[in-house]
Amino acid sequence: MFVAKSKIHGLGLFAKKAMKKGHEYHITLNRVSEAEYEKTTDEESEMFLYDEHLWDLRDSDYRYLNHSFYPNLEWYEDGDKIRIEVLKDIKKNKELTIDYRWDEEDFEE
Repeated sequence: MFVAKSKIHGLGLFAKKAMKKGHEYHITLNRVSEAEYEKTTDEESEMFLYDEHLWDLRDSDYRYLNHSFYPNLEWYEDGDKIRIEVLKDIKKNKELTIDYRWDEEDFEE
């Protein structure tokens, strides 16, 4: 994977080689506590909130994954790792996207 200018927004993450539907990748990221997250500045807040955990993306190219309503990747929490599933065949040099919309119930108290 590589980072390059995106037609969606700013920079994006792109496939260095073709990726087949159904293939899975496991990546390791650091979990961050809410207390640690609260200490970050706005510039540092490139964190990804998923389920019950905060994952630190500041030192990862995965922070360049842009949103799409029709994503080609899905992101799952898998213990201490993140599992990324390829949702459809992806050609070499195609931008990689996920759907990171938050549901309204995520904001209910």
